Amino acid sequence: MAAVELLSGEDAGKLRSLELVVDISSCVQQLVENSIDSGASSIEIRVDTRRFAVSVTDNGRGIPADEIRNIGMRYFTSKDISRGAYGFRGEALHSIALLSSVMEVQTRANGSKLVATKILSGGRTLSTAVKDADTDPSCLGGVSGTSVHVRELVTGLLDSTVRSSS
Repeated sequence: MAAVELLSGEDAGKLRSLELVVDISSCVQQLVENSIDSGASSIEIRVDTRRFAVSVTDNGRGIPADEIRNIGMRYFTSKDISRGAYGFRGEALHSIALLSSVMEVQTRANGSKLVATKILSGGRTLSTAVKDADTDPSCLGGVSGTSVHVRELVTGLLDSTVRSSS
């Protein structure tokens, strides 16, 4: 008979995240709503259903480079909830980061020449970088906006499910 045990904080977080991001379409929905809230007039969406990968790129306000450290952290939001927004709890990017093998966010704020990038895996930060768009050709073009690339969505949850059932 199996013992009744308390879930680890990591597994409990993944299960909470599944309330918000249940599949590829809800991941796309959350990212597109973030783009709309950022004032984007153009949003590009790419989905690879075989690899459970999603990319959403917008031309919205972007995020200042000095705030990149907060991206993907639970309860951090750039939304002005007094104005109304699709999302405001600071849950979407954190949930997506937690449930994917890799989430990369690249952003450039309006009027800034700095492009910030953060890469997360399973909710943990792998790297952050800030580059000057004027001197680094790998940066976003001359427009503000944000790109979010998600690979192997729900891999994190599947991995923990396999571990706990073994």
